Amino acid sequence: MKTISLFLLLNICTVSSWALAPMEQHLMSASQGMSAFYMHMLSNGDEEYLQQFNQYQMSADVSMGGMNKSEHAELSNTWRTLKHDLTFRYNQREAVYFSGAIRIEYRNYLTSVYLQYKNNSSSDSRSVLSAITRIKVLSTMLAARALDLVSSDYGITDMTEHHRKFNPIEVADIINQDIQFLLASNSTVIEPGLLRKIDSKFNFIKKHLVDSKSQTAYFMVYRNMLSMSKMLKNY
Repeated sequence: MKTISLFLLLNICTVSSWALAPMEQHLMSASQGMSAFYMHMLSNGDEEYLQQFNQYQMSADVSMGGMNKSEHAELSNTWRTLKHDLTFRYNQREAVYFSGAIRIEYRNYLTSVYLQYKNNSSSDSRSVLSAITRIKVLSTMLAARALDLVSSDYGITDMTEHHRKFNPIEVADIINQDIQFLLASNSTVIEPGLLRKIDSKFNFIKKHLVDSKSQTAYFMVYRNMLSMSKMLKNY
């Protein structure tokens, strides 16, 4: 059964993320995994989110295997340790919790992968495909950071300088610029109607993604993240 599941996952990754490099796919899958992880916590243990988390972790594993030697050497040991540490504990009232130290470890890892992605010379190039890639990758990381903070008792107060190198306001502006660029480009790669839907969804949840003081509607953020990912899965 595990072999069949991995085969299906490999095919899903190949079909839905053909435009993504392994580093980009890993960042996107790890971000989606973080969102599902915290949704399991915020929903007091809904198994659906835990299943989605495990699927995203498998996808992140597959993409890790496709990285070049330098990327793999820098990330693989930390990723392996983090995966081992990402476990929940449950009390008799069905509340879900886990170590605050592991939350910081999780946040550290995703921030580090983001910085590697950002420092890639192609991450800021202006083209139709690069714009689509940024929207796919960065929107999932925005959702992950928002759900990380809303599920934490400390909010932004335990954010380090390293964590702040991922700036949600700046990232949201990049996504918005890319959406507007695609709308203006009249490209045949992606349908204008689909882009308008993505634009509408992103603007609908943008405040919850960038304003750490707002009461984040986490179910809405997660649903819209899934919806945007589904819309872009073939690009």
